[in-house]
Amino acid sequence: MTNLSEKGPKPVMLQSHGSGYVMRTARRMRRKITRENVLFVVQRLLWVAPLTLLIWIYAERQQERHQKVQFQVELVLNTPDRVILGPANRTITANLRGPAAQLETIKDQLWEKADDKPAVTIPIEPSLGPGAHDIQTSLILNDPIFRSHGISVDDTDPQTLNVYLDQIVEREVTVQAPPNVMNLDGKPVFDPPRVKVRGPRSELDQAGSDGMLDAFADLAGRESLKTPGVHEEKGVAVITQLRGEHVTVSPAKVNVTLKVRPADVTVVWPYMPVWVNMPPGFGDKYKVVLTNQTMKDVHLTGPAEIISAMQQESYRPKPKARLDVSNADLPAGETRVKGVAFDDLPKGVNVATEDATRTAEFKIVEAGRE
Repeated sequence: MTNLSEKGPKPVMLQSHGSGYVMRTARRMRRKITRENVLFVVQRLLWVAPLTLLIWIYAERQQERHQKVQFQVELVLNTPDRVILGPANRTITANLRGPAAQLETIKDQLWEKADDKPAVTIPIEPSLGPGAHDIQTSLILNDPIFRSHGISVDDTDPQTLNVYLDQIVEREVTVQAPPNVMNLDGKPVFDPPRVKVRGPRSELDQAGSDGMLDAFADLAGRESLKTPGVHEEKGVAVITQLRGEHVTVSPAKVNVTLKVRPADVTVVWPYMPVWVNMPPGFGDKYKVVLTNQTMKDVHLTGPAEIISAMQQESYRPKPKARLDVSNADLPAGETRVKGVAFDDLPKGVNVATEDATRTAEFKIVEAGRE
């Protein structure tokens, strides 16, 4: 007989390791799954989070904002026959509206100054005539800096800028030697003899009424002025007493032929009589008594040949000091001191600066009394 216990298949026996083994295995599986999930999530976040942040930033920068900005504008008038008098650059405040990013960009451009020239201009209508005008500051909306950035201008402060327009005119003026050039013999010859001064009518009219619409050849510092004789100077700049930015001279330079006399000399005139000048009828009532009848040691300056001729005994008339007395110097009986003038000085001869303010002491007394 076959022994089934020996020849049949052996039953599989499950070996139990206990409940601790099962729990440890489960924990290991959970740990594995958790790490894989975390790694997956992290990988997705590394890709999705920056994109989400960029989308949020973009949306934020494109969101419409309002911003008040203060900046300078330039008033511009593109006409050759009129100009703006006064400052062309003005400061305004504008309430701007647009995408946040564009507002930040445009603020930087508005605040930046290139050669002190404002970034925004307000054109003035060319048809406006001379006189005062109010220009709307809302015209800045037409400036390309706003349109190119999609910026709207809701309001401006101030709403208008007052400007004064003036007409440009020309005046023909004779060229002269500067008044501070004292050593010329005769008048210089200028080529051309006249120039055109161009500028705002109001400024030229005012200068004309004040006697200041002049044109001078700028001879300052010329070496020729230090040497006696005839000299020719080419391309001498013409200057005026008008210093406005809109004033021009045409031609701007002239040629000059001038004659320089010998250098002046100074002499001391030892005695100069004091002559009293009174209004008509004053001498019938009053007498002027001088403390000193002569003025001593008066310095005279002039050309050497004229000074030499004056010192000759036969030279006439001799120079004198003049004291002008009038009713304003009354009442009589008081001793007074008053400045004198100098007469009978030949052309080119002057009293030196230190003696130009000399005075005479005198007393007015009634006629017939000392």
